[in-house]
Amino acid sequence: MQITHGPVELPKRVLLGLALWFAAELCAFALVVSYLGVAGTLLLGLLTSLMGFSLLRRLGQDAASSLRQVLNTQGFVLRPESMVDGTISAIAGVLLILPGFLSDLVGLALSAPAIRLWLANRMKWQGAAFTAQSRPRRREQVIDLEDREWRRLDDPAPDLRGRH
Repeated sequence: MQITHGPVELPKRVLLGLALWFAAELCAFALVVSYLGVAGTLLLGLLTSLMGFSLLRRLGQDAASSLRQVLNTQGFVLRPESMVDGTISAIAGVLLILPGFLSDLVGLALSAPAIRLWLANRMKWQGAAFTAQSRPRRREQVIDLEDREWRRLDDPAPDLRGRH
């Protein structure tokens, strides 16, 4: 018995967007060829791909360094902002590696720290930091109270004479 799967159907908007992007890439390629010639265009495409590989290599080294730091300390803090920044940088590297000058322009823009910061702020990545610890940290300024020494604000006033 053989199981066959039908083709994956993409939404029409996705297909239209990909077709428009491909057409724009071809126009950009023709424009760059008209200015630089075929050899210059191929060299420029190769250089941007090498920039993308370099960016991804640096991101990998930074991730390995962070991992070593985590393993050498008792805890670490992983902030959403750094996750977004790293993700945008990785997307920039992949776009630089892909053939096409429009993807290179978008990749170069995303590799700029100011653009990444602007995008991270636009995405509104706010909130508490994610923390992971191998053992709980000791807090220096902890005030330990007995049950009778505190109350919720919406509770009635306590009876200080010891009656319930």
